[in-house]
Parts: sequence; structure tokens; C-alpha cells
Amino acid sequence: MEKSLNEVSLSSIVVQKKDGSEFENQYFNNSVFEYDFVSKLEDAKAVSIKQGVTLDSLPEEYKNVVSVFGTNNTSKNVIFRSGVFTLISGKNINSKDRNSILIHSDLAKRII
Repeated sequence: MEKSLNEVSLSSIVVQKKDGSEFENQYFNNSVFEYDFVSKLEDAKAVSIKQGVTLDSLPEEYKNVVSVFGTNNTSKNVIFRSGVFTLISGKNINSKDRNSILIHSDLAKRII
């Protein structure tokens, strides 16, 4: 995952002690890692839903852009804790999950 994120974002983050040495893994057992970015779809079309706010002047090149959010613990993410998003079915993604996604219910209805 680290290699993939670095290739996509060309950035990284490193947490080190003041003396430059690395922390032992025991200090980060409950860490929540998050990565948020936007991506333009190729060979696919973004699904649009009715929203309360629209942007009439959105350039055509941005109309097929989607937001992608990666985490190792959705239950601790602010959008779920605040109630902005609610898990309707399934389970939260945690650090043991691989190749798992959560999708909006409107998108789920369109692809079923």
C-alpha cells in the first residue's frame, strides 16, 4: 500500500523520533491511516446523484472526477462518527480487510 500511495501521490509521510530513529511498532498499534484524493475516471462514467448544491460553471474536464478515500478503520472516521454518513448494511472496514469498499446507497441501487 505504501508503494502504491507513493506512486500515485508522489508524496509520503514519515514519523520519527527527535533523534531521527524510528518508533517501535508497539507505539502505533491503534493507528488509523487515511488517504483522500480525487481521480479522473477512464473507461468509466461517474454516477451523479441529486445534490443540494450544484456548480453550473463546472468545466467539462471535471465532470468525470470522483473522490476516493482510503482508511484502515471507517468506524473512527469523522464522517461516520459525526453522522454525515451512516452505514446501512454490511460492516465497517478495519485493518484486517483487504480489497474492501463501502459505496453510497444510490450507487448500490444503480449497479444491482
